Amino acid sequence: MKKKDYIFGTHSEELNRLGYQHRVWLKETISAWEEAGIGKGATVIDLGSGPGFASIDLAYLVGDSGKVISVDKSSIFIEYLNNYAEGLSLNNVDGVLQDLQNFDLKSNIADFAYARWVFSWVKNPKGIIQRIDKSLKPGAKFIVQEYSNWDALAMEPSSSEFEAFYNAARKSFDLDEGDVNIGYKIPQYFNDLNYKIDSIKPLIKVGRPNSLTWNWISSFVDIYGKLLISRELLSEENYDAFKLKIKGLSDKNDAFFSTPQMIQIIATKQ
Repeated sequence: MKKKDYIFGTHSEELNRLGYQHRVWLKETISAWEEAGIGKGATVIDLGSGPGFASIDLAYLVGDSGKVISVDKSSIFIEYLNNYAEGLSLNNVDGVLQDLQNFDLKSNIADFAYARWVFSWVKNPKGIIQRIDKSLKPGAKFIVQEYSNWDALAMEPSSSEFEAFYNAARKSFDLDEGDVNIGYKIPQYFNDLNYKIDSIKPLIKVGRPNSLTWNWISSFVDIYGKLLISRELLSEENYDAFKLKIKGLSDKNDAFFSTPQMIQIIATKQ
């Protein structure tokens, strides 16, 4: 995996995991879009769009008279998105290959910006938001769904296998350039830009065995565990043991995962 492309990789397994992820949070995502007022004719910038699962749903929401500008630094993801949109005969999606650190679109072109799980993985998120601000019209809405307490991730019944995986994951985040709990700082960034904070709310889910949420977290363990092994933060023995532990809980009535907590912010440019 090339870290410059995407922290979790751009391979087929990751595409499947991202598909899981989007569907797990789809209800909350659409609710945020509707609360912000995204509708027909709107121009929306989808930041860090990845392969474009959210972009495609946004394209249907804004209709033929609207436009979705999907920005991502992975050429693999942008190519996937463009092919995805073409296959669905959607002509209102524009995939833009661009690193958010160098975000540079025309000024005053968008009615909305949307970012989900983006600012946790970048350097200088405040500077990126300032760059994006220039492309938003006065009165535009900026919607952010971002991790604010990754430590809320939990598994019951707990186990030494879970603790080993969790500790390795947290160490890997600390070694990278982002801040996995950046969400709490985002409202201040908006305030510094004189945005009106419309709403702030927490987002968290509990997944029981064989639910979509359980499967999503299980797929994260599968993919990120391999990365942790490659970085020598987790042993193959611990990785295999944790996967077996998850499999062994699949028929346990009292088993569950709780997801990391996110924070959702909707703010208006003055």
